[in-house]
Amino acid sequence: MTKHKAFLGKIIAKNQQLAVDIDTFANKQQKSDLPGTSEKEVIISGFLEKLYVEICSIAQNRGHPRTTNKIILSAWASFFLPIRSLTSIVPDGYFLAARMILYLATAFISEDALQRKFPENESSIPKVAEIHSFLADLDEELLRCLRALWQSSNALEGFPWVFTQYPVRERDPDPEKAASRHAQAVARSPAHLAALGGIKGRQIWVPRPGDAPVYQPDPAATGWAFEKAEGPLLWQQYGDDGPIRQEFHYHIIDEDRNDVQFRCRDVFRRSRQFIFDAHYFTRIRLAEHILDSSPLATETKVQIMGYLDDPNLEPYLSRLDLADVYSPFPSVDKQLECLECKANTCPKTSLHLN
Repeated sequence: MTKHKAFLGKIIAKNQQLAVDIDTFANKQQKSDLPGTSEKEVIISGFLEKLYVEICSIAQNRGHPRTTNKIILSAWASFFLPIRSLTSIVPDGYFLAARMILYLATAFISEDALQRKFPENESSIPKVAEIHSFLADLDEELLRCLRALWQSSNALEGFPWVFTQYPVRERDPDPEKAASRHAQAVARSPAHLAALGGIKGRQIWVPRPGDAPVYQPDPAATGWAFEKAEGPLLWQQYGDDGPIRQEFHYHIIDEDRNDVQFRCRDVFRRSRQFIFDAHYFTRIRLAEHILDSSPLATETKVQIMGYLDDPNLEPYLSRLDLADVYSPFPSVDKQLECLECKANTCPKTSLHLN
C-alpha cells in the first residue's frame, strides 16, 4: 500500500511540475521569446510524450486493494493540470489537450486499481458518486476543448480525429506498432496526425447485392452480426471509434440475495452529443465552404448542394450558439449537502444520474 501511495504521489508531483513547464513555455510563446519553429515542435512533442508516458504508467499499475478510491482518483485528477495548460499553446493547444483527455479516458476505462464492486447500501453512495464525479469532470474537460475548437473554426470543425482509437500500452511486442502509436500520441496538429495515419474510425462491411453469402467472421473484425443463428453475416465491423463511444463499468452487489448488478456510464455523454449536433450544421457549411473555392460552374454547385438535405432549423433554438448551449454546469460546492430538494435540474443531483 505504501509503495502504491508513493507511486501515485510521484504521478501528482510530475503532473504539477509539467503544468508549470507548459505554462512557462506558453508565456514565452506569447512574448515571442522562443527559438525557431523546429525547436518549438520538439519542446511541444516533449510535453506530450511526458504526459503520454505517465498516462500509460498509471493505466498499467494494478494498485493495492487497501488504497482508497479517493486517493487513486486524486492522482487521476492531477492530469487535468498539465492538460489545461496545453490549451495555452498556440495555435493547436485545444487540439492537443482534447487528445490527451481521450488518452486519459482510455486509460481510466481499463485501469485495475479502483474498487469497482460496491455493496448495495448507503455506504456505497459517496464512493460511486466519486467515480461519477470524475467521469463528469472528464467529459466537461473534453467538451471545453471541443467548444473552443468549434468556435475558432467558424463552425466548420468536423472532429474526425475524435472518433479513433487512443491506445495506452507503452510497450508492445511489435516494435513497429509501438513506434507508430508513440508518434501519433505526440502529433502536434490535425494535419500531422492525419499524415501519421492516426485518424481511423470504425468501418462497417455489408455484403453487396449479388455477393456470395459469408458465414465466418473475418479474424480482423471487431464485431459482427448474423441474419439468424446459422445464417450468413449481416455486417462486420473493423476497428472502433475509441473512448468517445465507450462506457465505464462497475458492479453493485446485493449480498443478501447474492445478486450482482452490472452498471455502466457513458464516459463522454455530453461531448459526443455536442459533436453529433455540430455535424448537423457542419456538413452544409463545409460543403458551401468547399464549393465557394471550387472552379465548378455555378449550376453544378447548385446541383451538388441539392443532394444535401437542409437542416430542420427550429425557429428559436437554431439561433443559439451551439457552444453556448453546451456551457458547463453551474459550479456546486461539493461540501454542500442538500437538506431537501425536489428540483430535477439540481446540478449536484443531475451530475450523478446513471
